[in-house]
Amino acid sequence: MKTSWARPLQQGFFALQIARMFGARVLAITSSDEKAETLKKLGAEAVVNYRAQPDWDREILALTDGLGVDKTVDIAGEKTIVKSAASTRKGGDITIVGFTSGFGGGLPPIDILARSLTVAGTAIGPRENFTALLKAMAMHQVKPVIDQVFPFADYREAYQRLKSGNHVGKVVIDVAH
Repeated sequence: MKTSWARPLQQGFFALQIARMFGARVLAITSSDEKAETLKKLGAEAVVNYRAQPDWDREILALTDGLGVDKTVDIAGEKTIVKSAASTRKGGDITIVGFTSGFGGGLPPIDILARSLTVAGTAIGPRENFTALLKAMAMHQVKPVIDQVFPFADYREAYQRLKSGNHVGKVVIDVAH
């Protein structure tokens, strides 16, 4: 059986691409139909728009026959962590990679204990891991999704684009030009 991943985050195409490289079944949440289409093109089995479905955790549970996903990648933090826990199977793992919605979240310890969840943060690893990731991406022909490239002189506009939340993929600042 393939491992199922939920991706409760607004942007995280890269996490989806990596999960698919390993053959995982990916269930995702996002904020817009446009982003949902991109997620599906990248291999998400199902996508839940959390603006249209505020109880997205229940949708994820329904997609997993009530069991929840094996692994959850959460980049939003405050606004998603409780529902991330609710949509992760008993004994499952939640990896926190960001806090785009804030630093809080209030995940009660009883939720972690009752579901025997493993909750861990992650950061950039050693260079060897990055080199291995690049090799795997080349082998699987995975390319990052780029929303827009800004010349260095327009860095303020790049940050505004990022802040708007309307980007679909990475916002890049070209420091060479």
